[in-house]
Amino acid sequence: AAHHALRTAAEAGLVLIQIDALETVAVVAAARDDHDSAVTLLAAATAERERRGYRGRLTTPATEGLIEQLASAHADAWTAGAAASLEEATARALASGSTS
Repeated sequence: AAHHALRTAAEAGLVLIQIDALETVAVVAAARDDHDSAVTLLAAATAERERRGYRGRLTTPATEGLIEQLASAHADAWTAGAAASLEEATARALASGSTS
């Protein structure tokens, strides 16, 4: 469902919802112990929020604690994820599993 929401938002050009959906995919990855994907996708979503000044969330799957934990425990991957564009991060998330 998270991947479907991400794909739908991206195709419709609903950027803020796309950011929220990308964050949701990251949280699902974290729950599945796929920390590499979780870190890079969550970093990308967080960085895109900051670039756009988007503070609100339609959903709140990632707590500040989770964000801080992943950012500090995986600093290099976080930096790489934050440097990715929204389109790059979306493509990575969709490639990781379109059945979720």
